[in-house]
Amino acid sequence: MGTRLDIQEFVKDYCRGLKDRDLLVKYGLNPKELIGVVRRLINDGHISKDQYFDRNRVIQEIEARQEKDFLKSLYHCPVCSHIHPTAFTICPACGIDVTKESIPDPGLQAVESESSNDTALVIIPEKEKVPQDPVAIAPEPLMTSPPAVPAQPVSEPVPEESFPEEVQDMIGIPLEQVAFSDETPEEISQGSYNLVEILEHSAGSTLFSALDSYDGERPLLNVRVFHLEDTEDGIVSEFMEKAFAYQFAMRDANILKVYGKTFVEGKPTLVYEHMPSNLESLLKSTQDGISLDLFMELLPQLLNAVGYSHMHRGADGVARRLPHGALSPRKFLFDPDTNTVKLDECGIWKALVEVRGFKRRMFEEPEVDPANLAPECFVLDSKFVNHFFADIYALGTTLYRLATGKCAFKAAEIEEYRFAHLKTFPVPPRVHRWQIPAWLDAMILKCLEKELSQRWRSATQMEVTIGKSFT
Repeated sequence: MGTRLDIQEFVKDYCRGLKDRDLLVKYGLNPKELIGVVRRLINDGHISKDQYFDRNRVIQEIEARQEKDFLKSLYHCPVCSHIHPTAFTICPACGIDVTKESIPDPGLQAVESESSNDTALVIIPEKEKVPQDPVAIAPEPLMTSPPAVPAQPVSEPVPEESFPEEVQDMIGIPLEQVAFSDETPEEISQGSYNLVEILEHSAGSTLFSALDSYDGERPLLNVRVFHLEDTEDGIVSEFMEKAFAYQFAMRDANILKVYGKTFVEGKPTLVYEHMPSNLESLLKSTQDGISLDLFMELLPQLLNAVGYSHMHRGADGVARRLPHGALSPRKFLFDPDTNTVKLDECGIWKALVEVRGFKRRMFEEPEVDPANLAPECFVLDSKFVNHFFADIYALGTTLYRLATGKCAFKAAEIEEYRFAHLKTFPVPPRVHRWQIPAWLDAMILKCLEKELSQRWRSATQMEVTIGKSFT
């Protein structure tokens, strides 16, 4: 460290909640030096453990207030509940002219707080004027040294020919006692279904297609069976209720619609509208990525799906922010007949964490592909990760794969992925495929920035810059 540090002033700034990035600028430190300074001041008794934890609590409270202000600053479509950072007359999601729609005035709208220390509902006047340029706030990392990650094999998506025997044995099982929602079409709710095909499998869940045994012309449902063997029975039921509630409240053309819930061989199961494949299957037929015409057709849908999940007002009138936690090409379901994309498993990770707690780090979660994990997920405990920014990073790896046919980061085990995400930078997509426009190349690379503050603030922000040059 080249400058002399005023210990009293530093301790005063640190304990009053000055954020890490502000401390770096004020005292001319780099992140490694800052960690060393704080650790030494704690060891020497200048900063007590109580002061250390109080400082983190103060920062969390500040960020919670800023998050609530951010929620207040957004505009929403009265028809489809799409939420946008700036005022609009034509809804970007449903295309409705909102100036011609009769907007219901229920009085006050309830907005669900996402702060871990404040689960109350924040009441926001619907007609309140708000600023047009909200800024999402990224949380500060805790002052701890990065723990070593044990080397372990990567859990890759399972090839079709090697599905576990117990999963293959589920084919042909009938769906019984399905609790369909009231909004399920009658021709769907009155059917009698059997599991007929495995669409996708991982350690955490299996996605099947289900066929009506009385009308066997085509599959009519997607069925996701969750494997939660290490979870208590009471928690499983609570998980089911929360996951279904989150998904049932979502109304968007690019979000997979949930129809009902049941149990298959004692495993919690959600029943959805049918989508025949996913983007991972689409990539198997090409080595250079999907056609650019198809990519440009799918890109607004991908961004809308993630943006809607991250910020939406549900059918129940509650505005929610739901990080996905496991974005990858496998989670975007695809209909080749209509070129429609729908995001699967929205709210699943949040529901599981709420009932189970943060028992695992992100790279230990069974649904997560480490090729798509943000660098901070290898350093911080899950509860300290800003999962919205981590989703943006995973969205970047997904777009990279779709555009080039190659993984932005490829490795054989967790420790190699950790090094790749933390220390290396991806080859620009245009190097692999020169036809990729410059704005798209820059958009993808901005998603993959190591620093949270350098990434896109939201998928909605990405959506409004499609086709535009930016720096």
